[in-house]
Amino acid sequence: MSSAIFISHSSRDSDFVDRLRQSLDAKGYYHLFASRELRSCEESIDAIYHKIETAHAFIVVVSPDAFNSAWVAEETRYAAQVKEQREDDYPVVPLLREGVELGALKWLFIENPLAIRVGKGAAGVKKAMPMILRALGA
Repeated sequence: MSSAIFISHSSRDSDFVDRLRQSLDAKGYYHLFASRELRSCEESIDAIYHKIETAHAFIVVVSPDAFNSAWVAEETRYAAQVKEQREDDYPVVPLLREGVELGALKWLFIENPLAIRVGKGAAGVKKAMPMILRALGA
């Protein structure tokens, strides 16, 4: 099994995801995949599903823009299926951005998962990083 993390997000959340990736890289724990990069390479949906299946964990950045992305919903639903089928611990970690309330997760998940609220900018990512790492099993 890979030690990679698959990050599903709206392309409009790219700056946030870049800060998140830098923070995770600085901890030295994970090599990351980001869904936007895979789609820009014109990989098939089967290839994206394979990346989700072989990742150590799945992070979904839940923002107002994510709710306008069919890809984020599709990837998140698929990750939830993978979590149900895997015998090992497969963390599916929603990160809530400003403008999204906990109840909105019902659009993406059957059961409300443990979600982590992340504030604006680098300070928000830094403050949330200990909770993110715990959720990922680090």
